[in-house]
Amino acid sequence: MNNNIIKKVQGKIIKEHSAKKDGKIIHHVFDLYCQINDELFYIKKYSSSISKDELIGHSEHEQILYLEVSFHEGNWDASDDDRMTQSRFGKYIIIHNILNLNSP
Repeated sequence: MNNNIIKKVQGKIIKEHSAKKDGKIIHHVFDLYCQINDELFYIKKYSSSISKDELIGHSEHEQILYLEVSFHEGNWDASDDDRMTQSRFGKYIIIHNILNLNSP
């Protein structure tokens, strides 16, 4: 699933409390996801030029955005080259651009 193909999609940014491996909620830490159709993708911020604050701002407006993204699978919390850091693993996206909010 790792590819550098950038696709244009419509999605909504969602901010959720982070959880530990045992399921315990961490109330002062948030993760950002993008809902594309009915699927949630973790937003990996390491490789994105879009700031965390900008993404949080969009999550608060709950609007559909036109995005340029690439889809991947791998470490969420560290670079894929960093094998020493413990990380969550799974599907994620990198947001390369937020397009005009009114049209693709």
